[in-house]
Formats: sequence, structure tokens, C-alpha cells
Amino acid sequence: MTLPAFSKEQCETAKLLLAARVAYMMGRKLEEGDWAHVYCKTRGIKIPDWSNLNADVTIPGLSLEHKMMRCSESQPIQEHCGTDMMHPALTRRVSLPDKGDANEAMRMVIAGYQKVLDERRGKAAAMSRDKSVELRSGWLLYLSLIHI
Repeated sequence: MTLPAFSKEQCETAKLLLAARVAYMMGRKLEEGDWAHVYCKTRGIKIPDWSNLNADVTIPGLSLEHKMMRCSESQPIQEHCGTDMMHPALTRRVSLPDKGDANEAMRMVIAGYQKVLDERRGKAAAMSRDKSVELRSGWLLYLSLIHI
């Protein structure tokens, strides 16, 4: 299910903050930390320390992992909308066995993914009074007109 990241008013704020962030970057590649900065400022959330292994934003009741995907002019953004994409932050935290039974390896990988999700849920629940937690993966698809 696709959930909106922002209200209409927040979208306008995010556009301005993103434009300012891109100017601040001075030509370097857009990174997840840049988008986390824009997202948090737009939503009025404290900007977290960025980590490649933990969720990008963890607040009471929400654990959010961002992913950036630069699209090319030959592969428009619209081609990605509504598609399923595996988030690499999950694969980064799960180890694959060197050898052995394929079914056992499958169970180990799924258990590894579940452990990561449970950890994220636990961190957000520990901050929340009612303990209800949303786990979200957010994707920012963008078209780069400058080839870096």
C-alpha cells in the first residue's frame, strides 16, 4: 500500500527545502541523509544522526527507511511507480550462509529480515506510549539532468 509522505501544504514546504538542500550540495550526489534532512524538517521531526545500518528516521510510533533512486531520461520515473522494490538496507544486515541446504538458507534469510524489522519496531515502540508502530519504507525517485 502506498501512503503519502506529506500533506499538500507539507509538499510545498518539502519542495522549497529540497531546492535549498540541492543548492547546498554544490553538485555532489543526493544521498539518503539529504532526503532525511528535508523529510524531517518538513514534518517538524528532530533530524537524526544518519546511519547506513539503522532506519533513517525513528520516532515514537514510526520507523522509516528511505531509499533514493536516480532515474534516467531513458527510464522515466513513472515506470517505477506502483512497482515492488526490495530495499537494500534489509539485505545489508542479513548474512547468507556459505554453503548448505537451500531451504535452510531461505529460513535463515527470512529470520534475519524478521530480526531487523523486529529491532526497528522495538526501538520505535520503546519511544511510544501506546506501543503501536508503523514500519515504512520511503522511496524518493528523481531525475538527474546532470550526469555525476
